[in-house]
Amino acid sequence: MGDRQPRGDPKPVSTLEPDELLPRDTWLLAVLPPPRFPASAADAAFVPEDVAGSEVEVAANAFAVLGSWGYPAIGSHEDVEGLTKVLAFSSESATVWVIFFSGALTVLITPDPERDPSRLNHHLARRRVGWDVAAWGAFPAGARHVPNAARAFLDAAEPLLRGGVPALEDLKPALEHAAAKLSKNVWKRASWAAAQELAASGRHRAAVRAMSSWEQDFTQEQRAFMEKEARAASKEPPPIERGEASDREWFTARAHHITTVNARLKAAFEQREKSPAARGEWTAAATDFHDAVDLLYSDLAQAIARFREGDEEATGYLVTFLEADPWCFRSGYMKGRLYELLRRGALDDGLQRRLRAVALALVDSGYRREFRSACRLARYVADAELIAELRRRLSSSLDRHVRRRALWMLAYVEGGLGEREPAVLEALLDAADEEEWWRASGWVRPLCRRFGDDEFSARIRESALSPDPPTARRGLRLLPYGLREPLDAGERLQLEPLILDAVHERGPAVGLMESLSAIADSKRLRVRLTELAERAESPVSRYAQWALNSAVRANGERAPDL
Repeated sequence: MGDRQPRGDPKPVSTLEPDELLPRDTWLLAVLPPPRFPASAADAAFVPEDVAGSEVEVAANAFAVLGSWGYPAIGSHEDVEGLTKVLAFSSESATVWVIFFSGALTVLITPDPERDPSRLNHHLARRRVGWDVAAWGAFPAGARHVPNAARAFLDAAEPLLRGGVPALEDLKPALEHAAAKLSKNVWKRASWAAAQELAASGRHRAAVRAMSSWEQDFTQEQRAFMEKEARAASKEPPPIERGEASDREWFTARAHHITTVNARLKAAFEQREKSPAARGEWTAAATDFHDAVDLLYSDLAQAIARFREGDEEATGYLVTFLEADPWCFRSGYMKGRLYELLRRGALDDGLQRRLRAVALALVDSGYRREFRSACRLARYVADAELIAELRRRLSSSLDRHVRRRALWMLAYVEGGLGEREPAVLEALLDAADEEEWWRASGWVRPLCRRFGDDEFSARIRESALSPDPPTARRGLRLLPYGLREPLDAGERLQLEPLILDAVHERGPAVGLMESLSAIADSKRLRVRLTELAERAESPVSRYAQWALNSAVRANGERAPDL
């Protein structure tokens, strides 16, 4: 009883178990390196051996030498739900964790000793800037690969691990370098084999592409092969012919070709396991797809290089690509890149006029990943006419999404929005109806604070306390950002049951308990949230704790006494 928190005081975050704070696999996912190569390359990376037992049982023998280095084994743990198996070894100053997660092997080294192999998350939750977890992996591996995988790790780690007192600041980069080198060698062997197969089948461009990323490491044989294939590739016909097409038509034709080949690739992928012939179809479709992608994007890469050198013709060519607005694999990324490049380039009046038309068309066309970059370009090329057109859309378009995109672009443009903009506030109220509020809240927040006034504040206060749930939800979402003055005692008391309902996942304030607890904080609210945090079942206890933490962060340890 003496360890129980006094009623009314929030339970400190430091006393919570890691799995109470976040789903238990989140801690591991935060530190695991991505897989270094596909599972199909595991045999090339770690020669399989005949073994008996599971991955963990084989690993117990393969990593047993850690005991002689000062890290005796402390046991294993399996999280069936999290698809995780752990084998742990610990000295008096550090712990080595051999982890099998989703078919991949990773070794982590964390500071501090351990005696319970199930407590990995406790170590990951204590990570600090400058004192990170050392990691080697992640490598797709089954039980038959474990012996050679263990040898690769032990060879890389021995100089720094032996003795039981590792210098993690040295071990972390050393293990990363070793893992990167191993995976690079696997990829090089695989690409060399693939290039030879492609050359034999007459796919010379694909053979050159397969090896182009590691040309600096070629042997004499590989260099001679590459030179021969480059000559053959220059004579290989393109996937499609340009004919008499204009630049704009040629962009559209190549994008359409990418989309067509990509559809064939996806269909072949679904069938690839049915027969050797089906797998061959998938491989051929993948090669055709990369040829199609290169036909468009290698050309654009060359134009970008000329643009950087000040070539005016190349600049116009890139603007034509944006005007054509092709829609295909990677096109959004390329458009975003070009918007960022062009705003830093020298653009004459004609090019700026063309780009203003592109920006306006983007507002009308729909949500795009490159839209933010287009807004940054609009700031550079905007004139009074573009601002007027954007304002007209903001105030009178019948499409709420066009109004919203016009608002976003105006917010970037110098002089685009004045001090008092009723149309902006209407757009914010409209956004508060979004089903996925977490997406909209990021841009609504700064605009509320920038354009909110006393009238807007009064309007959202009234909405937040409305008996109509949809109206209340709109007001509650905007309330933390649009308030001009703190809530009075009566308003805080009215919000209290809404916050408690939200903790129980009901009512119009669901998902808002943290932001509302910060502005409706009171001693009474903290007492009730503390009771739920200590006594309720999860997830109610967790949500109550989050709300408490938010109130303390915003207002300090002493809550207002209403």
